Amino acid sequence: MPNRTVPYDPTRDALYRPHLTHDFFPVKEGLPDDLLCAECSLLVYKHFESVPDEEQEARSALQSVGFDEVAWFNQGGSQAFAAWSPRSQTAVVAFRGTEEDDPTDMAHNLNTLPTPWAAGGRVHEGFKKYLDLIWSDLDSWLQAHPGRLLFTGHSLGAALGTLAASLRKPVKLVTFGSPRVGDSGFVNTLSGFDISRYVDCCDVVTRLPPPIGFVHVNQEAPVYIDQLGEIKPGATKDVIRQDRGTAREEYILHETWKWGNAAVRDLADHAPINYVYALRHQAASTAR
Repeated sequence: MPNRTVPYDPTRDALYRPHLTHDFFPVKEGLPDDLLCAECSLLVYKHFESVPDEEQEARSALQSVGFDEVAWFNQGGSQAFAAWSPRSQTAVVAFRGTEEDDPTDMAHNLNTLPTPWAAGGRVHEGFKKYLDLIWSDLDSWLQAHPGRLLFTGHSLGAALGTLAASLRKPVKLVTFGSPRVGDSGFVNTLSGFDISRYVDCCDVVTRLPPPIGFVHVNQEAPVYIDQLGEIKPGATKDVIRQDRGTAREEYILHETWKWGNAAVRDLADHAPINYVYALRHQAASTAR
């Protein structure tokens, strides 16, 4: 992309097959929570439940940053891992997002009926059913690992992390490319902890489902990533609208026609690696 210093991957593989990614956690010392969560939100796409080499790759990556204990959760198409660092007494839970080759993911994504939520308000029924599949086992693990707790995820995984944060309060909820999860009553249950909801430029999933009975967490204050991959907290609606317009035009000129790329910027910006690139860049800039 023109004038861009932050790496960017517009390919369909980055969007639909994120489990192919390698080389996690280039930053190992002083790893910020948000970057830790970004790496985990991508790492959880590794097929730990079915491919031993990918399970070992994910485990080794987590151990390289001090998370020596890892638990895997897999039930009915819903996947997550929980990792524990004895040194920092921190647990991070990452939920997997939508997978192209898993029809149950699409079925749950399309089940948008609002359903009552135990903590208050109403939520997306499909997301709730996915969390219900693994929550009992995951919650038991969390009870056995008290300390700092981080919930995270990308796409569908972001929605599940948001639901989980309503049930067991973390220190922080960090989401990437999250859809809307529930109504204002549900959003009111998300208090008493920090929330960072990252939106990568034109990412289409952050505009779903339509705002009819659904609202975003931090509705007016997303952590916006602009067209060049720079993180711009506090970006106004006008700034975001103008930035997206330019981004779409540039994408058509420079990326749409290339073999293997996503057809439009609104899809390419949903790829989890592009969120990771932005947070790696921010960490490197801060360290200088």
